[in-house]
Formats: sequence, structure tokens, C-alpha cells
Amino acid sequence: MVRSVVSPLKSCRGKTLIKVRDHYIIKCNRPLKFTALCLVRDAAARLPEGVGTRADICVLVRDSQFVFEDSSDSQINKVVGGALDRLHYENDPCVKYEKRWHQWAYSSKRKLYVFKFYTQIFTPRSTYDLVNLQI
Repeated sequence: MVRSVVSPLKSCRGKTLIKVRDHYIIKCNRPLKFTALCLVRDAAARLPEGVGTRADICVLVRDSQFVFEDSSDSQINKVVGGALDRLHYENDPCVKYEKRWHQWAYSSKRKLYVFKFYTQIFTPRSTYDLVNLQI
């Protein structure tokens, strides 16, 4: 079983959300900050080994309690595709498209794995060495 923790997306400071904006695949009885981006990001974090195709992410999105059960595959695919593109082009993207394998990779899981690997073989003498570690 893969365990992962996903932090919420950046909040818009200064803006107060009074009501949830409707979405055609997401139920209205969800938390205020839960959006399609959160849904896809969470699904990408739950990918086995952090890597999978868009179809794999669509299956994980469909497992969410906030998605309408009668949503069609094409609707889910459209939402997931748009959200992956938006997440991919952020300043610090949490997902990355691997062109060689035609798969999406949840990069925070990779960073954590690489960090654990390098800390096992390389013990930094100071925090300066750890920050300047080339990954």
C-alpha cells in the first residue's frame, strides 16, 4: 500500500470564499478550497511509485468521494487533462510529464526518494552542503 500526504494548494490570501463554485463533475458538498486541481493533484500523489498515465490518474480521480458517480469517462478525461497541464506549468510543478515513457510523474515523491537515497550515501557536514546538493 502506498501512503502519501498531500498539502493543500496555495491559498489566495485576502480573498474569502463564501460559496463553492459549481463544477460539472464535482459535488457541491465539498470543502471550500477543494477544486479540480486538488482532486487531480491528490490522485497523482496516490499513483503507485508516483508514476502513471493519464488513464491511471482518471481511475484514481473517479475513486474520490466528491466526484459524481454518473460522470462520463470523457468528462473526467477532459478535467484531468486540463488540471495536469495547469499543474505542470506552475513555478514549482508537483507533476511532470516524462516524454520518453509517455507518463506523468508526481515529482514531490521523486524528490523525497532522491533525498533519502543521497542522505544514506552522503552525510552532509552542514546545512549548506545539504542545500547545495545537486539532485
